[in-house]
Amino acid sequence: MKGRKLAPQGIENIYFETNLKEPSVFDKSKLTPVQAQVFSQLSSIEQDKIKEGYEVVIADLKNNRQICSFNMENYRPPDSAIESFARCLLPMIQEYYSKEENMRKFEAYMAKQEKDRANKNDKK
Repeated sequence: MKGRKLAPQGIENIYFETNLKEPSVFDKSKLTPVQAQVFSQLSSIEQDKIKEGYEVVIADLKNNRQICSFNMENYRPPDSAIESFARCLLPMIQEYYSKEENMRKFEAYMAKQEKDRANKNDKK
């Protein structure tokens, strides 16, 4: 993610890493009034990124709220981001399941899931 200050009040543009394999078609007429207002205040470079399909969130960091977003409806992180996240989680997952108590909890959970599935299928 990359950000750029819009104003000193703590407004931030957050651009999400994307692969742009299937960028959305930009239609300015479909913007909400808030999106249209924010879009008009962006630089031409920032507007072009949105038009190209980059996912962008405009956030007010001072008041901890999202002002608006662009192109988020079909956002899917690129494979490299997913893989990087998984590599961070893997050691913790391996550690968790290396303990017998946690394995018993997991097996009990799976047994309950199977039982619930069987009960659900019986009711059909």
